[in-house]
Amino acid sequence: RMESRSQLYYRDHEEELNELSNKIAILKDLSSDLGTTVQDQDDLLGSVGDSMSTTSAAIHKTAEKVSYMIHHKKVSLIYIVLLVLVVFLIAYMLISYLLRSH
Repeated sequence: RMESRSQLYYRDHEEELNELSNKIAILKDLSSDLGTTVQDQDDLLGSVGDSMSTTSAAIHKTAEKVSYMIHHKKVSLIYIVLLVLVVFLIAYMLISYLLRSH
């Protein structure tokens, strides 16, 4: 027996609504995953920012010490250059380690 037009229309409409519902569920999952990824990236950037602040403070303190040594003590320039290189090397290694650990 043939279905009436309204029954066919209703069935097609239900199928389309089910497809739309499935697509909305997929989009909801994707947006949730995207939110998680954004939060993880925000945490990583916060960690890097904290590390940069700490490193910046250490470099500033070292620069003050070097300035004091230059003006108040007769320290060989080669020692000062070596000290600055060591500080930058340590800062570079610290930042590289923190970026790789996340």
